[in-house]
Amino acid sequence: MTTELDALPETEAIRMLSMFIDTAVGTRVTMHTTRIKEVRAELIRLAEENARLRPMLTARSQEMLRLVSESGELKTRAEKAEARVQELETLNRELDFKLHDQELLAKANAEHASQRGQRVRELERENEILTIKNRGTLANNLCPDHRDKQIGKPCLACTIETLTREKNRAESELATLRAFAQEIMQAWPEGDVDGGELQEAALRHGLLERAEPTQEERDEWGLCEGDDWYRRTALVLPLDDEAKS
Repeated sequence: MTTELDALPETEAIRMLSMFIDTAVGTRVTMHTTRIKEVRAELIRLAEENARLRPMLTARSQEMLRLVSESGELKTRAEKAEARVQELETLNRELDFKLHDQELLAKANAEHASQRGQRVRELERENEILTIKNRGTLANNLCPDHRDKQIGKPCLACTIETLTREKNRAESELATLRAFAQEIMQAWPEGDVDGGELQEAALRHGLLERAEPTQEERDEWGLCEGDDWYRRTALVLPLDDEAKS
């Protein structure tokens, strides 16, 4: 382009350069004008869109404000509910303490009532015993040997003497059996006791006694004259045999 302008006369070159500049500027202006129109149309569209969305944004803002307000109310309610829960828990603990105290008091009352009931029963028993003793004193209930004044009634003195003899006999038998058991248990747990040792211990403690065998026993066991023979004493007899004896 520069070479072509150099070949032209100066006036023609200036004219062509001016035309070129006008064309370039016009093209650029046209482009800018078009862009300005597009931008203006976009701005109009955005303004219309903004106008359309503004009510929605306002409604959303109001909704958000309402939700924030409700959230504050809900938070306040939650705090009140939490405080109420803590208050109820405190009351529940106090109620548990009171119930525990009442249980302890009821237990103490029950024990006291049980003790009082037991004491009442003991007193009633003592009263019955005293009544029986009063009804059967030695002065009013004696057999002929004890100057009986009410013929036909049991003699309390004789009963006491009989029970005393039975008690002494039972204590003596218990001591004998205990001594026999202690001697036998001396071999436990390492040693043992054979039949001969057991028989000697039973003789020493009165569980066996020497006796004269009957003819039936001689025949059954092949005993000869002078052989030792032993029988059980009353300490180890069966109850039926002891009652018969």
